[in-house]
Amino acid sequence: MYMFSQIYRAVSSRLPSLSSSSHTSSASRMNPKEIQEFVENNLKDNGLVVFIRTSPPCYFCQQALRFLQKYPELQGKSIDLSETGEQQAIISYLGSLPGSAPTFPRVFANKELIGGYSDLEGLGPSGIKAIIQKV
Repeated sequence: MYMFSQIYRAVSSRLPSLSSSSHTSSASRMNPKEIQEFVENNLKDNGLVVFIRTSPPCYFCQQALRFLQKYPELQGKSIDLSETGEQQAIISYLGSLPGSAPTFPRVFANKELIGGYSDLEGLGPSGIKAIIQKV
C-alpha cells in the first residue's frame, strides 16, 4: 500500500490546480505539451513503469499491479491515470505513441514502450531485468 500512496502523492503534487471534480470532466485542463511532460517525467528515471487506470476497473491493469507486487525486485512503479484528473487526455496521448494501442495498461521499460500486460507477462521478470540493465 505504501507504493500506491506514494504514487498518488507524486501524481497529485504535479497537478496541484486540479480539483476532485475534474475527475468526471471530459475536458482536459492540461495542454498537449503538459501531457507529454507528465508522461516523460514519469519515465525519466528509467526502469519499469506501468500506466494503469482503476476507474473504470481494468482487469489487465489489476494483473499488471499483481505482477509488480509479485516481483518487487524489479522496482517497478505504477501510475494510476484515474487519480490525475486527466485520464482521457493522457490515455489519448499514450495511444498515439508509435507502436502503441489505445488499450491499458501501457508498460514501459527504460522509457521504451514494451506494450501491455500480455507483453509484460510474456517477457517475465528475467526479460524485464534484461531490458532495464541495458542502460
